[in-house]
Order: sequence, then structure tokens, then C-alpha cells
Amino acid sequence: MNSNTRIVTIFLRLLSGEVLSKQALADQYAVSSETIQRDLATIKYALMENQNPEGMRLTNPARGHYQLELGHTTTYTTVQRLMMIEILLASRATTKPEMMALIEPLCEGESFKQLSQLTKSDSDHYLGVPADPLTPQFELVLRAIQQHLEVQFDYERNGQSATLIRQPHGIYFADLYFYMMTDNQRGYDDVDITKAVKFRINKLQHLKLLSRAESSSRLHHFEGGELRNQTPLPFLGNPITLEIEYYADQSYVLDRFPKAVAGEKLDHGQRFTIPANDGYGVKMWLIQQGRLVKVISPLSIRDYVIEEMQQTLKLYDV
Repeated sequence: MNSNTRIVTIFLRLLSGEVLSKQALADQYAVSSETIQRDLATIKYALMENQNPEGMRLTNPARGHYQLELGHTTTYTTVQRLMMIEILLASRATTKPEMMALIEPLCEGESFKQLSQLTKSDSDHYLGVPADPLTPQFELVLRAIQQHLEVQFDYERNGQSATLIRQPHGIYFADLYFYMMTDNQRGYDDVDITKAVKFRINKLQHLKLLSRAESSSRLHHFEGGELRNQTPLPFLGNPITLEIEYYADQSYVLDRFPKAVAGEKLDHGQRFTIPANDGYGVKMWLIQQGRLVKVISPLSIRDYVIEEMQQTLKLYDV
């Protein structure tokens, strides 16, 4: 039995309601469990990427077992739809045609006229960050993650360009951009492009899928939620405990660093202890605050902020 016939047969069995064991399938078809895993990934990808009016999805109710479930139509209130539309438009994450395709289903039904009027200005003036459609690259990156494939692409940053091969581990959105992540959140945003592990998806050129990669260590697994809590801007780094004094509304700290803990109250401010990272995003945020913040520790971050401020003053001959 060739691979295409095997995949169709597995799909038909799932469609009939069977709960299938990956190992049992491997034994039955005399192939490896990795081959069956790729077959299941192909079925899952096909359900996601093609018209699927029944909302079918592949699930695993128990370890190593798979079944096909029918989706459920979700009804959103007008308020929920408006919130989602505003978030999408504010992201500027895609080209205008792609963005309109995303929000159009949210405007359907009885609330169409009301939602269209409320979001008309944002929609009319929408300018997405990517110059070209993002969907083709996004689809390839997602497929590589699902099937544990490596990808090859051309990339340019800060005047450097290179052809690179990486295994994607996650997709992350922050500060206008979708990123392909190829290492964990403690990686380093290296100046040397050949050592980079984080790539803007809209800048991936000549992207193509390669062969299946070797199983990656858990150490390389990307945790986007952890990164989002550590830094207001999408830069990787090692965990640190940041101690600062802040001399303005404390919400400016707590909104950016949700795990920050308010400490001693000062005459004109508040001390904070912040679980952060030592990446450029945290440093950039501190510099943006100017005279509103004083770094207590770590000394490496404190010294960095002082040096950057001194260099900035030199630009003004001060």
C-alpha cells in the first residue's frame, strides 16, 4: 500500500468514528510510528487548510490515540465581535486584503451595519506593515512546525544577508510582526545573522520546506507566554530579576510587566521587583521611560542604561 492510499484509508476510518491507535496503525501497515505521525499531520493540515464546512478536526483523546471530531459553530455577541475587529485592525499585522478577509466573517449577520459603521474609519485607513501577502509564508512555517520539518530561506537584517536553514518551533506575534521562532525564549538575538533564532515572517524570502528534522530537545521548545510576561518588546534573553524605582503612574509598569510586584512606596514613586529578561526589549523600554525610571539592579542593566543616555547626550553636544 502506498502512502497516499494509506492516508486516505486512515482518514476514512476516522470519518467512520473510529478511535485509532498510532502504534496499532504502524503495526497494521508495517511502517514506523513516525510515518503514521506524518500521515496524521497531513490529515490534520488538510482539514485546516481546505474547505471544511463541518468543522472537522483531528484530536487525541488519549496519548497515542486519535479521532475525528465535528466542530461546533460559535456565536459571538456584537460586543465580542467589535473587540476582535478592533484588536485585529490595531495589530497592522497583514496586508489590507488579508485583514479584510479576517474581519469580514465577524461582520456578518444582524450586526453587519452597526459593526461596519463603528469600524469604518479604522478599516478605510488601514495600512498593514507587510508589503506582500503574509499567508503563503505563514502556511509553510505552520506546516513545518506541524510536521517537524526544516526550512530554507533567504534573510536580510541590518545590512547583512544570508541563506539559512532552521527548524521552526513556534510562531509569535508582538509589536506589529509575526515571528518564526527557531529556539526557546532564552535564546540570544545575536547581531550575527547566521546565529539568529528569531525571524520576521514577512521578511522570509524564497522560503521552502526541507526534509524532516531530527527530534529536537525540550530545551529548544519555545514558550511564547513566558516571553510575553518578561518583556514588553519581542526580544529574547535570559531571566533576570529587575529592580526599579518608577516615578509615574504604576499602571505603566504593571501593564507592561504583568508579574511585576509593587514594593516600597516612595515620596514621588514606587519601587518594583520585576521578573524580566536581559534582552534588548527590556533595555529599550527602560530607556524610553527617561527620567521616570531609575534602575537599581542588576548592575549590568543599570550600566547599560547610563551608557546609552550618555551616548544620546553626545548627539546633542551636551
